Amino acid sequence: MDWYQIIKYLKNKCSTSEREEFETWLNNSEENRELYSNLKGIWETSEKIPDEIQVDFKKAWEKIESKAGIANKPAKQIPMKVLFRHLLRVAAILVILIGLGTLIKMLYVDNQNFITESNVTATQKEIHLSDGTIVFLNRNSQLTYPESFNQNTREIKLEGEAFFKVAKDSLHPFIVYAGGTITKVLGTSFNVNVKDSFKVIVSVLEGKVALTSENSQLKITKGEQGTFNKKTKQLIMSQITDENYLSWKTGILSFNNQKLGEAVKVLSEYYSKTIEVDPELQDRTITVTFNNQTLSEVLDILEMTLSIKIDSKPECILLSDSNK
Repeated sequence: MDWYQIIKYLKNKCSTSEREEFETWLNNSEENRELYSNLKGIWETSEKIPDEIQVDFKKAWEKIESKAGIANKPAKQIPMKVLFRHLLRVAAILVILIGLGTLIKMLYVDNQNFITESNVTATQKEIHLSDGTIVFLNRNSQLTYPESFNQNTREIKLEGEAFFKVAKDSLHPFIVYAGGTITKVLGTSFNVNVKDSFKVIVSVLEGKVALTSENSQLKITKGEQGTFNKKTKQLIMSQITDENYLSWKTGILSFNNQKLGEAVKVLSEYYSKTIEVDPELQDRTITVTFNNQTLSEVLDILEMTLSIKIDSKPECILLSDSNK
């Protein structure tokens, strides 16, 4: 569960499905319930500050904006209730280690028009953002973004997987919130994969990105990837070794002396079809490249080159030794 959903729940702006998802998370552990209870207490306390107390807004606000990077506001006297509500909600968000700037944006940009794009098709979906950034959304994925970006940053939220070609803008960072991580760039091409329940993988094709979790940060450059383990809360840097990490976007599947058992896992994911291999064929190796070919074409090639038998059933496809 990430900061966006928690705040949305507190502000009573969840859809029915979002509310059910949140409450499932809430009931998963005592730790989750305790975290939410603390956050909710601070949130509700912020509603109980008396109206009549006055405070110098300018001095208080300067302390906030120095951390949040928010444009200066004119000095004026406002009710303590209003100021403390915002300050306490800042404190609340720090409880879940989100960051001051993010919370203030959530509180002050409610009138911004947000768009949610979901991809339930078998093919990728191309989305053009207002700044010129192009997003390729994988199937079973969702992107939430503003109709137009504000003056400070370009922030979006991802569920699932997407490839980003970010328009260069050195003054306005592009920020992706996904699975408890924050990916920040100024202009580059990278892939974010949150489809796995236990990890987030950010792979960089060009340029560099900063990947941040609750307590650490990685600087990732071309040919590298950062992996966030949701259980251990660790960030790990590594070289990209999976030739097919972008196959969902390019349509190219490449196997170089790879075991059939491993290759079939990739094919199953790519074609959304269960494919099983006879245990005796698991270690047989293949070297082949498929370029935007249908599953039927791929199976025909495997059948001919590996001398195997293909048994297609409604529930799955079985590969076995043709000599048996």
